[in-house]
Amino acid sequence: MKLIACPACQSPVSDIAPSCPKCGHPIAGNKTDAITGLSALAVISGIILTGILAFKLIGSMQNLVLACAISVLPTLAAMIYASMRKK
Repeated sequence: MKLIACPACQSPVSDIAPSCPKCGHPIAGNKTDAITGLSALAVISGIILTGILAFKLIGSMQNLVLACAISVLPTLAAMIYASMRKK
């Protein structure tokens, strides 16, 4: 942790602070953009896998409810992964 100058008001603020305590300008918020993008990519991948799995299972299984329940698992796993990522 080091002190940096706030881009808006030039007052000293910690480099890990979410915003400047004096003016409220965001400081550490830029680091979360990449994490948000990776989380969204994980969820989108889970939805695509769900569609593929549902298409395959519905054709081969007799129980439609079980096939749909199993096919939702990749999306649930991706959502859990996305929610556990550091913000």
